[in-house]
Amino acid sequence: MLRVLPWFMVFSCVLLFAGCGRTWRVSTFEQLHGAIEGCSPGDRIVMAPGEYHVTRRLYLTKADVVVRGRRGKPEQVVLHGNGMNDSSGVQSCFWTAADGIELRDFTIRDFWQYGVVLSGREPARVLPDRLVLSNLHIQDCGTRHIKSVYSRDYSEGVLIENLRCRQTQKRQRRPGHPVDADNYIGGIDCMKTKDWIIRDCRFENIRGATGGGRGAIFMWIGSLDPLIERNVIVNCGAAICLGNGHNPEGLYHVSGGIVRNNFIYHASSWRAVELGYTRDVKFVHNTLYADSAEARAIDIYDRPNIPTGGLELRNNIIRGQIRNRARGKVILADNLVGGRIRPDWFVDPSSGRLFLTEAAAEALDKAPPLSEAPRDITGHARPAGPLADIGAHERR
Repeated sequence: MLRVLPWFMVFSCVLLFAGCGRTWRVSTFEQLHGAIEGCSPGDRIVMAPGEYHVTRRLYLTKADVVVRGRRGKPEQVVLHGNGMNDSSGVQSCFWTAADGIELRDFTIRDFWQYGVVLSGREPARVLPDRLVLSNLHIQDCGTRHIKSVYSRDYSEGVLIENLRCRQTQKRQRRPGHPVDADNYIGGIDCMKTKDWIIRDCRFENIRGATGGGRGAIFMWIGSLDPLIERNVIVNCGAAICLGNGHNPEGLYHVSGGIVRNNFIYHASSWRAVELGYTRDVKFVHNTLYADSAEARAIDIYDRPNIPTGGLELRNNIIRGQIRNRARGKVILADNLVGGRIRPDWFVDPSSGRLFLTEAAAEALDKAPPLSEAPRDITGHARPAGPLADIGAHERR
């Protein structure tokens, strides 16, 4: 006897099969390139362990495609170019130009320019939304490890998590470069973002020929409401840059958003944190340890027609100096700043292990809890005592 399914079960089955794309299993670069060229929206491309020499651009133009390493271990699947100081061959690895793309569980290394590019869809040059970059290792990319190009519209809802971004070799000079022959290098560089999340990432030694850089995390040109949390940034030319002195369009570079629970160890002569042309940004419960107590740890600035508004720095540990050149309102409250912050307050500053020790008595139970930071860098609830500990770590 023919049995008729209820309407809601039929509808559920339609949705289930509509969401199931093809799985492409690849083990060579030619197979990978062919899968990317031939895939359809919703497909999955799974790479077997091994090394893949990138000899042609990997340009993803289909929505909701997943590209991942098979075993979930980034070190086992390696996509590489010819070298960060070698301009021959393919200069960047992935170009993403469709919504909902996911890149997971593999390594990208040794490219002259970029590891991953968020590229505008033609003809409107609209950036992709809902991109996910998770559990990737990106290493030795000579311009940016992740780059979002300029767009007329926002790139919304991007998640970057559990990324390890590092540099293992010295970047050489690039004579004739139109911006900076020495230090035009960075980790994540993004413009016109909305509701991006960058969390649980580690950035190491990303710096130019003379030790500077554009930031491990660099957001600017009209970005809205980012969440930057639980990242560890060690020995980069610059750490977190919200805004940039170059502002020809006269925009607020970043409006809204929270920077919380980050560890930063800084040994460069450049500024560690840059807050330029911001509005309603909250920088709370971070720990920033500069090698020199006189270093320019945080640089805040604006101009008369783009005044800083609603910028709050609360409950931070900052070994170094805050340089506030803003004409607008900046709230500085319950921060520990300057030379009295000693190395023995932390487990191991130079490795980025800025967890508080018993010696950090001046930071323990010293600040009112903030609703914007109910948990610390380890995910534990804050406060553990009567008051919150200052900095990113709530000691128990």
